[in-house]
Amino acid sequence: MSLRVKILSGFILVISIFTFAAGFVYYNICTVQADMNTIPHELERNNQLNTLEYNVMSQTAATRGFLYYQQDNYVDQVKSLGEENIFIIQTMINTAQKAGDKDKYQQLLDYQEQFNTMILSKVVTLIKEGKVNEANQILTEEGIPLSNSFNKTVVSLSDEKNNKLTQIFSNTNHKFTSMQRTALLATLLALLVGLPLGFVLARSIALPIQRVAKESMKIAEGDLTGQEIDIKTKDEVGQLAIAFNKMLHNLKDLVIQVQEKAQVVASSSMQLSASSQNVAATAQETASTINQVARTVEQVTANTQHIAATSEKASYYAQEGTEGLNSISRQMESIENATISSGEVINTLSDSATRISQIVELITQIADQTNLLALNAAIEAARAGEHGRGFAVVADEVRKLAEQSATAAHEIHELITTIQQEINKAVHSMSDSTSQVKAGAMVISDVGATFRKIIDTVETLSEEIQSVAAAAEQMSAGVQNVAATTEEQTATVEEVSSTSQNLSRMAEDLEVLSRRFKVA
Repeated sequence: MSLRVKILSGFILVISIFTFAAGFVYYNICTVQADMNTIPHELERNNQLNTLEYNVMSQTAATRGFLYYQQDNYVDQVKSLGEENIFIIQTMINTAQKAGDKDKYQQLLDYQEQFNTMILSKVVTLIKEGKVNEANQILTEEGIPLSNSFNKTVVSLSDEKNNKLTQIFSNTNHKFTSMQRTALLATLLALLVGLPLGFVLARSIALPIQRVAKESMKIAEGDLTGQEIDIKTKDEVGQLAIAFNKMLHNLKDLVIQVQEKAQVVASSSMQLSASSQNVAATAQETASTINQVARTVEQVTANTQHIAATSEKASYYAQEGTEGLNSISRQMESIENATISSGEVINTLSDSATRISQIVELITQIADQTNLLALNAAIEAARAGEHGRGFAVVADEVRKLAEQSATAAHEIHELITTIQQEINKAVHSMSDSTSQVKAGAMVISDVGATFRKIIDTVETLSEEIQSVAAAAEQMSAGVQNVAATTEEQTATVEEVSSTSQNLSRMAEDLEVLSRRFKVA
């Protein structure tokens, strides 16, 4: 039953009691009012009956006065009193409410008419004729009995009216007493029902609300360890208790989840900070390695320029070799020495290219590791939710830089492979030149052909060396790009580290705030 129905039921019960009492009182008041409305009519009838009785007695007295004094004014008085009685009796007949009253009023009318006729037609006539004794005899024998019968009927009617008035007053007093008792009883019954009912309703409402208020104060102070409010009623107060219990349960779960998530975020932030520091250290190592690669590339460029100069000298010497066969032997020795030197330089260049290839593989590994760290950072940022969104953007930028580093390293590796292929060609060419020089030393007759081969070989070597120089310049530019990318990567990693530290502090603050709530 709802609280509204309970309250309305209590009010309806109390109002019903008062309504019943008021209805009973109203009914009695209406009855009393109806009885009271008859009182003026009955009083008027009593007055009329008294008037009739008085008039009849006055008629008798006036007749005796005329009998004794024989004055006409007594006759006029007898007539007027008789006419007045007849008028009163006819009025009573016309306004009578009961058939029995009409019959009695008609009987009075007959008595009055007979009395008037007897006095005016007989007694007054005899008196005027001087027959006083006869008139007195008729008055005594006929008039007095008629007067007595008339008065007896009037008294009977008057007694009925008086009895009726007495009954009305008695009933009225009884009804007023009943109304007083009913009103008092209704008031007592309303108090007996209303006060306990109001106390029960107030208690059923106040006690649960006080419990809810008490538990709410605990929640306001951060204490979520309170017990659930157990209220059996199904009214609005019970619904309030159910909603409060649900709110307490959800709030407790929320605080526990916030504490757990804050710990996870703090732990992830510390791991991310450590990973960022490792990435920064790796980036610094990568930068150092790239600087070493740059120095190696510069050395390769210098060696290439040296080889180019040597090739030009070899070409010059080959052209000068046509001046005479006498200097062919010496020139061949010079060419052989230059060829041997070139072979050594080319071998050195091959070793440098191999070293560069190893460094490029190291850069590729570093880029792959950086990409993996960026992926891990993005995953941790996604776990962090809204607070890790900025860190996810930074991790994505780190991943892009790592991919660019890997792409640049791959391009460098391809260039180194090309250089190694060209160096192998140069080694083979130098081997051919050495063989040709040795063959030229043994066979002077083939000097011209050998010189042409040497010139062709030197020109080819010069072109290849120029290709090597161009590749070395491209390698230098790529290394510079890798260095710049590495610097950007280092700055990004430092920013990631700073962000992770801020996130860790925020997680600690969040955990401190959540600890204000006591859940166990």
